[in-house]
Amino acid sequence: MYLGAPITKKKEEKKEDDSNSNSNSTETTDNKTKAKKISEYKLPRDIGSGLLKFCLTHSDSPNLQDTVLPVDRDPKDYEWLRQAFDNLEDDAKRMKKILDLIQEEKTTNSMVISSLQQLEFYIEDLDNAGDLIKLGGIPILVNLLESEESGIRAESATCLAIVAQSEPTIQQYYDSIGVLDKCINMLSKETVSICREKYLSLISSIFGYDNRANMDSHKLEIIVKLATTFLSPQVDLFLTDSSTPVVVDNSVAGITKACFFLTKLFIAFPPLVGKSLEYGIVEGFINLISAFNQQKEHSHAQIIMVEKAELGLYQLLASKDQNIIQYCKDSNCKSLINQRLSLLNKDKEQYQVEIDNLDNILKMIK
Repeated sequence: MYLGAPITKKKEEKKEDDSNSNSNSTETTDNKTKAKKISEYKLPRDIGSGLLKFCLTHSDSPNLQDTVLPVDRDPKDYEWLRQAFDNLEDDAKRMKKILDLIQEEKTTNSMVISSLQQLEFYIEDLDNAGDLIKLGGIPILVNLLESEESGIRAESATCLAIVAQSEPTIQQYYDSIGVLDKCINMLSKETVSICREKYLSLISSIFGYDNRANMDSHKLEIIVKLATTFLSPQVDLFLTDSSTPVVVDNSVAGITKACFFLTKLFIAFPPLVGKSLEYGIVEGFINLISAFNQQKEHSHAQIIMVEKAELGLYQLLASKDQNIIQYCKDSNCKSLINQRLSLLNKDKEQYQVEIDNLDNILKMIK
């Protein structure tokens, strides 16, 4: 590794210095010594194989501080390395500082939210996610799910979901300490749109481990019903402590997540397909396609949403459940699909996958 050449004078400058040195005979010995000390050491020209080996072998503090130095290298090189390592801090230490800050009494809500957003950056790395568990971070995040501040609830759920993604051992760990049950309970009484979305993402992230077949049927039913409440732009929620419904808006991201999650559940738990009519899931998918068709302009997020709704409907029809097929025939599903196809066929190359999916739906309800 090249760290830069030592500072040297140009030849022309050196000649001038030599000539000037004859005329500057009044310069004192002390000034010469002081000038030499300032310029005698900057950076090592080349870290070299020996110093590199030393660096790799003794990089863990305090080992670097305590190791006896080899004698074949300028000690100043090692001093430079020591100072460099003193300024380094690994991700685990940074996460520990974040967790400590979150738990301090003087920490404000905005500081907690900012800290959780910083934490998200580190835990995208799987190794860091594992270190967060070792640091005792998961119980801290779980407790934050019940914060009175909606931003804290949303960010803590996001962090927990990131850690659990695609990692069966962590998903099982969550299940063992009751994260799933807690999140189900939180979602059942949450009215803030962003928090509902993040809770659903967290629940979805836990569904990936091998023993999911042992899921309690009653718990699974609750999860499906909660996910179904996302299948419309607005939903009337009847909370446990009130007989009056609360009107809650659903974000496009939340609707998209629900469509994807329900499709995932149909594949993992085939008996759920038979209850999709009862729970209003088939109707929800069709209504989402209808609402999309009624809009003149669409955002990229809305396009992804309708694609997930179409995929969910296709998955239900692919089960060949005659009740679902008949429901789609009796509704305006066929005209909705044709309306969507009329737009997509203008750019077949870009939308071929979605076109194929819609064509298959039409074949099943013809």
